[in-house]
Amino acid sequence: MSPERQADIARKIAVELGTRIEIPFEGTGWTYLGEREGRSGILYESRRYEASGIVFVLNPNQRGEFILRFQRQDLLRGTTNEELVGVTVSPRAAVAVPPAASPAAPQGAYPTSIPSAPAVAALPPATALPPATALPPAVALPRSPEDLLLFARNELAAMRIATALSALDRFLQLYPAGMDEVFYLYGLALEQAGPLKDIKRAYASYRRVRDEYPQSEFWDKAAARALYIDRHYFDIR
Repeated sequence: MSPERQADIARKIAVELGTRIEIPFEGTGWTYLGEREGRSGILYESRRYEASGIVFVLNPNQRGEFILRFQRQDLLRGTTNEELVGVTVSPRAAVAVPPAASPAAPQGAYPTSIPSAPAVAALPPATALPPATALPPAVALPRSPEDLLLFARNELAAMRIATALSALDRFLQLYPAGMDEVFYLYGLALEQAGPLKDIKRAYASYRRVRDEYPQSEFWDKAAARALYIDRHYFDIR
């Protein structure tokens, strides 16, 4: 895989403290890596897939200047793209004190006007926030092998084991020969507590990386997990 290049700040966003922001990207292989200097102040909230892209939703909880890192890896071509987004978080504007309440309207009367809610900061090119009552869209697996692998990695990090395994299964449908990281992620997913935990299959996945991919960057981790299981789970021998 080619080395990462130093990315420039591609977009700049200015928001008030506590205003939710949405950052869209083309393609589904993007991953949020956090603030470039490791500073706290921007909370990751969620992400969603829209058409051919992905939208990251974040919420700033501290004032200041932040540079957020986003990365997309093309595993088949061996390239890595990084995009930086600058975020300036300013204090929330003071809210004017409302005038004294007018006498209550007679029963059955309707107010002549309704005050509008404060607007959400627009992002270039931002998309409108979904209604509060809208249900989240159904999760659809990516189509390309590289995006499937990134999707599985992210789902596993979020402890959504079922969707991580579904993405790995789909990868093997497209590429039955598999690859080292796929089998390593299988092992990690199958070790997690829950109804899908399967130590025997996890052990077999780690051994496959250990035995078939001696030059893999995951070899040390896979070999260590296989050795741990071999020592602590006697029934798998």
